[in-house]
Amino acid sequence: MLLRHLLLLLLPLGCSAIDCPAGRFVNATAACSDCPAGYHSAASNQTTCSVCSRGKYGTPGLAAGARSSMSAACTVCPEGAYNDQQHQTSCTACPAGRFNY
Repeated sequence: MLLRHLLLLLLPLGCSAIDCPAGRFVNATAACSDCPAGYHSAASNQTTCSVCSRGKYGTPGLAAGARSSMSAACTVCPEGAYNDQQHQTSCTACPAGRFNY
């Protein structure tokens, strides 16, 4: 572990020892980790994940060709469903007589 940190210090500024794809982030130990459920990372090599905002959700699941088990972006709730909270993993169906589009 110490050797890994020393190697990271020797890299020129702007260089990265690892390549974390979108949907993952570089954690405190300089390794790639999945963003937690309800969060996303839209770009590669991010050090934090962003919260999925109201009206959107983030779910676990392997996207085709992705190396991450989390989505790189939050998904908008489908027609007929809503989400009035942040960092959610699903949307709620609208009550009878109500709709969302």
